[in-house]
Amino acid sequence: MLFIFVYCNIVKARSAFTLTLKFIITMSINYNVVARVNPLKREEAPKFYATFNSKGKRNLRYIAQRISDKSTLNIIDVKAVLEGLLQVIPEEINDGYIVELEEFGNFGVTCSSSPSATEEEVTTSNIEKVNLQFRPGKLIKNVLENAEFRREVISKPVTPEPSK
Repeated sequence: MLFIFVYCNIVKARSAFTLTLKFIITMSINYNVVARVNPLKREEAPKFYATFNSKGKRNLRYIAQRISDKSTLNIIDVKAVLEGLLQVIPEEINDGYIVELEEFGNFGVTCSSSPSATEEEVTTSNIEKVNLQFRPGKLIKNVLENAEFRREVISKPVTPEPSK
């Protein structure tokens, strides 16, 4: 749900009026409620949990347009920079660096490996899985800490009672 609050400020200067509109946009993350049975205790009644619902996906063109609308750059320039970023980040990660995007967060690599009895026995064959990890920065943490949630009511189909 999107709430828009409008703040108006009228200033008189040199016999003219200036109207300043400030939009404060509040967005929400949708959730719904699901019932889940404990797989270890199937005889117990299900418990109810909140789960987030995605509103959809946003592609690179959409993000570029949003950035363009908030800056002096046109969409072509923004998209070119974003494409460059998408090429450079994997290269830097593959070269063993943590990519720090300041207040946005960090991208880095972690791995799972099998153990060996001695240090000398550890080789690349011990590495079983490589994972990309994102650690959110202050900007993302603040957004999530202040997020608003809205319950999405999903109507269940009504089954008519059999006629007598």
